[in-house]
Amino acid sequence: MKKCISEGVVKVNVNKLVLDDYSEHLKANAGKFPQTKLMEQGVELVTRQTMQWMEICGSAGKAKSKARIANGWI
Repeated sequence: MKKCISEGVVKVNVNKLVLDDYSEHLKANAGKFPQTKLMEQGVELVTRQTMQWMEICGSAGKAKSKARIANGWI
């Protein structure tokens, strides 16, 4: 994936991949937990998946650095 990005790919859509785990979690656990707990667990899954894809694509930590530069913090 990083090679594709280094060759010029600027957008990688992983939304479906990230949300598949959330959907499966909801289907597998509906009725076993209160809805708020089920959603909290699902959000945690989405967060972990998002972080993994950011690492895979090499984008982890870059937004913070760019924001610092843009705002003159560094």
